Formats: sequence, structure tokens, C-alpha cells
Amino acid sequence: MISNQNNIVSLFSKLEKESKKKIFAVADKTVTYSEVCDKVRRLASIYNNLSVKQGDSIVFSTNDDILASILFISLLRMGITAVFLDPETKPKRAKKIIELVGPKILILDEQLIAFWDLSLTSLIIPIRKQKKSIINQLLGKNTEDNTLLGLLKRSPATELPENINPSNIAYVLFTSGTTTEPKGVCISYEGLFTHFKTLSLVYDLNQQSKILNMLILSHADGIIQGPLLALYNGACWYRPFKFSIQHIEDIFDLIYRENISHFIAVPTILALLCRFSNTANECFQNETFKYTISCGAQLEPSLWKEFESKFGNRIINVYGLTETIAGGIFTSPEDESHQIGTIGNPVDCNVRITDENGFDVKPGETGELLIKGENVMIGYLKAPEATSKILEDGWLKTGDLAVQEESGCFRILGRIKSIIISGGMNINPDEVTEVLNTHPMVNEAVTFGENDPIWGERVVCAVSLKDNNSLSEVDLINFCRKQLEEKKIPSAIYFLDFLPKGRSGKIQQENLRKEIEQHKSRSKNNKLNSIETQLLQLASDCFKVDMSDISLDTSEEEIQEWDSLGHLSLVAEVEQTFAIQMTPAEVINTKTLRDIFVICNEKMSN
Repeated sequence: MISNQNNIVSLFSKLEKESKKKIFAVADKTVTYSEVCDKVRRLASIYNNLSVKQGDSIVFSTNDDILASILFISLLRMGITAVFLDPETKPKRAKKIIELVGPKILILDEQLIAFWDLSLTSLIIPIRKQKKSIINQLLGKNTEDNTLLGLLKRSPATELPENINPSNIAYVLFTSGTTTEPKGVCISYEGLFTHFKTLSLVYDLNQQSKILNMLILSHADGIIQGPLLALYNGACWYRPFKFSIQHIEDIFDLIYRENISHFIAVPTILALLCRFSNTANECFQNETFKYTISCGAQLEPSLWKEFESKFGNRIINVYGLTETIAGGIFTSPEDESHQIGTIGNPVDCNVRITDENGFDVKPGETGELLIKGENVMIGYLKAPEATSKILEDGWLKTGDLAVQEESGCFRILGRIKSIIISGGMNINPDEVTEVLNTHPMVNEAVTFGENDPIWGERVVCAVSLKDNNSLSEVDLINFCRKQLEEKKIPSAIYFLDFLPKGRSGKIQQENLRKEIEQHKSRSKNNKLNSIETQLLQLASDCFKVDMSDISLDTSEEEIQEWDSLGHLSLVAEVEQTFAIQMTPAEVINTKTLRDIFVICNEKMSN
């Protein structure tokens, strides 16, 4: 590990001197530290020319992962607050966030400018140049390239600031607030670099480390535990492709071929590796590989045991929130802290468990988990009331129920706050409900998480309609898709005559779930019997498309919703409906509905 690099200035100075020829990242292209340092100094010229100063903020959003990481690094080095906005953010939420931040400038993929319906002003810098119009081409007009890439080519490398106030806001990441009230988590430079040191010690990172992290880059576990953690250690970050079940064998090959030392993933990815690996792969057994690191969601004990048994590699289980940068409580490979089913022990922070009155409970008793330390956020951006609800005397109320066991390790038992964690992503159910309730035919809606063996939870909704209105699940899904990012789209919407409530008017979750189970049972009994018809019905339900729009020859390329999540949902439904078991190879190689039809016919005839 790079020692004593407790701020971005000293770290960057060391990297420029010692790591120029070393590889920083392997993605769709390979980037060296020398290239990173050069681009940071050129970007510094651009920021200076635009009069962006320390303490100002810049919002940026791009699907180019390498460029996104370099932009983030350059803003950190300049003392400018980095606000990395998810490119999948819908226009209404994007505009609300931009309004809240009040950035000095915005740096965006050109298609996002149009998608978010932003006026192209001097405050907005498109990353790439749009194609010339036919008229300009015919007239031979050659306008100056004022895109970010054009400016980078023309801008000289410049000097960088010698000092940055450690209490300044290093970055803001937006977490699971609603569309109308987004929550921006503010992290200080001091907190960030203190936490880098903690993560590096816990994970045993050094300059030879090779970190494989394919998590979403606009989220904390992606950006912090990927390129930035690699930068802090002078290590190499691998992100050769976006994760999908079709790439599972490629992941094993990559770990073995490139001598990966650390694999950072959410439990969903670990579950898929277990489910679809052809053999008990030995790629984790080479001398260079150290740890598999699970983060982003609760790691179920059964999955934990299965993964370690199958691959012979101990997992470091991490508990953290966007509000704690990335971690705070860790299990370790050593026996005393490697307690399956727990989150281990706090490192470089303090932990309390309190009752509903704020008093500490005894070991073995259940209460809310509180964390205090350098890794805790400054607060939510321009939201003192929301901050005061979650931060009290420096103690962060996590909203998670926990208990300290006899071993001293902590265990998460459930949640107080209503957050859905699906595939490692935090989803605020109120945001989904908020969108549903704006539909003119919807009387009332509620959103909640439903347990799922692969994704942890999936987003489901119950809806009651206004008088005699006719509305399909597909109609509402398409309505949501216009206003919500894909990961927040409900996987199922159930139409009920009314939502069961108690005397206080609060929806009774237990009774609601019983109503939904009865609804599922009635729907299942109404389905026709032929394999083809049932399969098309299952595909229609999973992908939220009209049954008339699909056939057995429909392929994954023709349906937007036929991604990894949709694919696994369909497989699970097919296996349950037809009482069959598809092999990992069959699941991965399925490209059309006819492929599944053939598999069902063969297995049911045997």
C-alpha cells in the first residue's frame, strides 16, 4: 500500500513520479497512470479557463467508464466538488438534482443533453462532437470543436493547486431519495482519504494489486472501491466488460489469466457465479488471488457457505452505506471475525445499538445500528432537516436492526427504513409509488420488496384503480419506464380492488401480501395448458410486453427488458411452471423463446 498518502495532493505527486508506466485501468482500452496524470493536468487548464475554483461543483455524466473515472480524479485533485450523475437518470430527477447542486458547469454525453431536455448554454460542455449537419458539410463549414475531447486536445498541461482544504466536500453521490426530494450524500476529503487507508488495510492492498470491480460506476461501491481505491494504492483496476450472465465463464477466465488479486462484487453476482459456473472453478486458488469482497447488500448465510465451499475462497463481508463512503464494519478471513451470517466488527469507527428511545442495548438484544467515525458523511446536500433526522451528535442512524453476538460480531436482522435492496442497488419504494400515483387512472399505489433468491429483493407494487378504469400491467410499466431508471421499474404490479388498511389508514403489509398471494394463485389457474401458450404468457409477464407482440422466434435482442434480470426471471418461472431444471449451459446459451420451448419439450418428454 502507498503509505502516508493522506491527501490527494501528496498522493498525486507520488503517482506522477513513480507510476508513469504502470497500468491504471483495463477496460475497453488500457490506460496508464502517465495518461491519467497528463489528462488531469489538461483538464485543470479547462477548469481554470472556465473560472471554476476550489469549492465549486461540477456535475458530470457519461457512459464512458474510463473518462468518468479520470473526470472524478481530476476534480478531486483540483478541489472541485465532483457530482457524478447516473447516465440512466430520468429527465425529471436529473433536472431536480442539477437545480439542487447549482453546478458551475456540466460535462455530459451529448445524447444526455437532448434526453434531459437541457438548453445548450456555455455552462454545458458536451463530451463528444455531434455529427455535422448535411448543410454544413456541403458548405464546408469547420466550426471549432468546443467539446470536452476537443478542449482536451488543445489545452496544455498546467500546474495544480498545492493545498486543498481537507474539510471541503470532495464529492456528492445521490442515493435513494424520491424524484422530488433527491438526497445528495456529501463526503469530505478528510473522510475519503481516511477511509481509503482503512479499506486498503482491511483488504491488504498494495501497488501489485489487481482489482476486478464491475459494479455500477455512478454508485459508491463502483467508483470508490474501483478506480479510486486502485488510484490510492497505485494498483490496477479491471473492468473489461459489463456484467451479464453470458460473461460468467469470462469472469473466471479473467481472474485466472490476469492474476486478479481482489474481486469486489454484490451478493447477486456471487449467487450467479454459484448458479451458472459449470464446475468448481479453481481460479481463486492461484497464489496471487487474495479476497472476494461482498458489498452493497446483505450476504445470506446459505449463499456465503455455498460460495466458499464451491470456490475454496473466504469472503470479506462488508457493511456500509453511501453515507459511510463504502464500508465501516467488516468480517475478515481470520477465524475470530469470519463468522458467517454476521457483518463482523467495526474498523476505524465506533458502533452502537440503541432502542427506540435512544438508549444503548445489551449484547444479544436487538436495536438500531448507529455508526460514528471519519467515514460518516458531512450531511445531505442543502437538506438540514433530512440531515438532522439521520445524524445526531455525529452518530449516523443506519435504519438497520442489529444485534451484537457473544463472539463480539454484529449481525443485521432487518430494516427499520423502507429501502429495497435489489442486486446491490438501493431503491426507495416511495419514489416508485410517487410515480404510480401520478397516473390519472390510479387511485392508490404502494411499493415494497419481495424476497428473491438471486437479487435479494425485487420491486413489486400493488395498485387500486379509479372507478371502472381498465389498465394493464404493461401500460403501467411503460408509464413508469418514462420516469424511472430501469433498475427501479417494478418487476410485478398487482391490481387489487382496494389496499387493506388499519384504523389509522396505514396499509397493512401482512394482509396486503396475503391478497397478492391469492391474486397470484387465481392468475396461475387461469393460464392455458399448452407449452407454447404458457411460455409466451410467461415471457409476456416477465418482460412486460403484450403477448400479441411476441412469438417463439422472438430473441433477446428484440426486447429491451430481456436483460440479465429478465432472463433469470423467465428461467425461474419456466422451471417452476414446467417442473424442470435448466442446466447452466442451457440458461446461458438461450437466445430465443424457441430455444426454451425446445428445452421444455425435451425435458418434459423424458
